[in-house]
Amino acid sequence: MENKSKTPFIYNVTCTLVNTEYSQALPVRASKIQVQSRNNNDIKLSFTSGLSGTTYFTVKGGMTYFDTEIMKSDGAMTLYFQSATAGEICEILAWVEN
Repeated sequence: MENKSKTPFIYNVTCTLVNTEYSQALPVRASKIQVQSRNNNDIKLSFTSGLSGTTYFTVKGGMTYFDTEIMKSDGAMTLYFQSATAGEICEILAWVEN
């Protein structure tokens, strides 16, 4: 069995304005992500630009979204998100297999 190490990347993105889309590009070939609110407010999460206010997954305040199967065929991915609370910090943890 092959033992692969993983490198973590941490991003903290402040949603300064209410209901405004923010984005975070993930490292190429990220294989796992974790997303949560620092201040326990809801975060609207989307995988498509421009849709974080209409077609989104709600990460409820106090909860964490964790995905172990995110890698796309081209190895690149960006998360799009917004909050109804000004100043909310979206915490993102991504892992890349080495």
